[in-house]
Amino acid sequence: MKLKDLGDLIVFDTFPLMFEPKQKIIITHLLHLEQQTFPSQLPMIFTTFKLAQQLRNFCDIKKHKCINKSNLIVVKPYEFIDIVLERRLTLQILFCASEEYESNNVMVLIRENGKLNYIYGGNFIDIRSALLNDTFASWISNGVEKLYVNLKRMDENHTFNDIDQMQKVFKSIEAIMIYHRGSRLHIHLPLFGFEHFILKLAEYFPKRLKFSNLKMFYLNLNDDDEQQIAAYFLNDNDDENEKIILHNEESTPYQANMKFKNTKEVTINIFSDQINCKNFEIYNNNGYYELFYSPEPSPFHLKLLCMLVKPKRIFGIVDTFNNKSIVPKYLYELCVGAKERIMKKQERKLSDPFQLAGSSRQPIMTVIPAGVTNNSRKTGPYLSDSESDNNEV
Repeated sequence: MKLKDLGDLIVFDTFPLMFEPKQKIIITHLLHLEQQTFPSQLPMIFTTFKLAQQLRNFCDIKKHKCINKSNLIVVKPYEFIDIVLERRLTLQILFCASEEYESNNVMVLIRENGKLNYIYGGNFIDIRSALLNDTFASWISNGVEKLYVNLKRMDENHTFNDIDQMQKVFKSIEAIMIYHRGSRLHIHLPLFGFEHFILKLAEYFPKRLKFSNLKMFYLNLNDDDEQQIAAYFLNDNDDENEKIILHNEESTPYQANMKFKNTKEVTINIFSDQINCKNFEIYNNNGYYELFYSPEPSPFHLKLLCMLVKPKRIFGIVDTFNNKSIVPKYLYELCVGAKERIMKKQERKLSDPFQLAGSSRQPIMTVIPAGVTNNSRKTGPYLSDSESDNNEV
C-alpha cells in the first residue's frame, strides 16, 4: 500500500519486487507475511523492535537475505523521527504501539511542515494506549487530513462485535474439549498477528496451553513478556496438565484425521479469513474443526479512532492482494465536514438528468460513448488510484 500524494517514496506493509534505493518501507504488522514474495534486495525498512525481531526470525528460517542490519531501522514508539525523501521533502514519522493488548501492531502518523497529513491505522486496535500518550495527543489535537484504515471487517449496519467474536471462539474450543473429554487439542494459528488472541486464550484456559513451534516468534521478546507468559502458560517440562498445544502451520484435514485415528488428539485450524472457514459443528468422526478469528480492526475500533483523530477524509487500505473496501456510512459521517459534502453530492444528483429518480426523460445533450482505456497493467498494491473516488469519502 502506498499514499498517492507521496507516490512510490513510501510503501506500507509490503515488499516491492522492483528495487528502488530511494524508497522507504514502513512495517506496521506482519499478518499474512508468509504469503508475501520476498525480492532479492530491499530498500530501508522502518519498524518497531518487536516486529523487527519477528521479521528477522522469519527471514532466518526462510533464508531470505534481503533483510539485514544495514536496511532494517528500529524505531521507538512515540518518539518521532525525520525521514528525508527526494526533492528535499522531510516527513516526521510517529509510531504508536500497544501497551495493553500485547499486540505488536502499530499505527503511523505522518506530519509535514508541522501539519498532520496522514494517519495509517493498519491493524492497530489499542486506541486507549495511544490516547494516554502525550505526544500522540498533541499530534492529533488539530485533526488529520487523511486517515487510512483497514475496512476488511466492516459491515454497513455496524453489527460486528470484536469481543463477542473472540468469546465465541473460546466457547467453541471449550465445547470441543468437553465433547472430546480427555483428548489433547492442537490449535493451528496464522504465524503472525495473534499475540492478543493467544494471551486472552491463555487467560481463558490458564495453565492449559503450551507453545510448539510458535515459541520462537512469541517468546523472549522482553522480560515483561516472559513474566506474563510464565503466569499463564505451561513450561517445557510440564506435560501432566497439558491440554492445548499451539502451532503455527495449518494442518490439513487428512493429517488431522490420521492423528485423531491414531491418538484421539483433536485438531483445530483457526483462519483469519472467514471465506476459508467452514461452519462450526460439534462432531467426533474425524477430530478436525475450523474456527474463524481476525485480529484486524472491528467497527468499534475504527469508530473510536475516527472520533478521536477527526479526519477530513477516510480511505480504505489497499491490501497486498489489491482488495479495496468502501467506507461505510457510519464512518463517513464522522469525517469533518461530511454533512456538507453529503448535501453537495445530493444536490449534484438532483441536477443531473441521469440521476433523477423515476425520470423517463432522455437527457437534453447527446451522449457519445468514449473508448475504454486499457488499465490492465496497473495491478498490485502500488496503484496510483489507491485513493480513488470509489475508495474515499
